Amino acid sequence: MKNTIKIILYSIPLIVLDQITKFYAVTGKLAGEIIPNVLNFSLKFNTGIALSLPLEGATQITIIFIILILGGYYVKKHFDLSKMTNQLVVASILGGAVGNLIDRFSRGAVVDFIAFWNFPVFNLADVFIFYSVCILIYLELRGKKSID
Repeated sequence: MKNTIKIILYSIPLIVLDQITKFYAVTGKLAGEIIPNVLNFSLKFNTGIALSLPLEGATQITIIFIILILGGYYVKKHFDLSKMTNQLVVASILGGAVGNLIDRFSRGAVVDFIAFWNFPVFNLADVFIFYSVCILIYLELRGKKSID
C-alpha cells in the first residue's frame, strides 16, 4: 500500500504539468512553429483513442479502464515496485492516463498540441505514457524486475 501511495504522489506533478500545457494550448498561448517542418504546436481535439483511432463514448472509457486495471495488475506482479525508479515509471503512466482522462471527462476529447514530423499530434501525457511503457517493455524483454 505504501508503494501505491508513493506512485500516486509522484504522478500528481505530471498531471499538473500536463494540464497546464493543455491550458496554454487551448488558450492559444502555446502555438506556432518551433522547428520548421519538424516541430510545431498545433491544437487538436482527439475524440478517439491512441493514435486518434476512432472509438468513442462509453466503449472507449471502458477499454481505457480495462487496460489500466490489467496493466496495473501485470506491473504489480512482474516488477519490483519497492524501487523508486520503477515507482516513477508507473507514476508516469498513471499521470499520463489521468491527465488524458481529465480531458475526456471535462472536454469530451483529449487536447493534443505537439505536432512532430509526420506523427499524429500528441501531448505531454502521451509522452509520459509512451516512454514509460517502452521502459517496462525493455525491462520485460531483458527479464529484469527493476531499472536499478
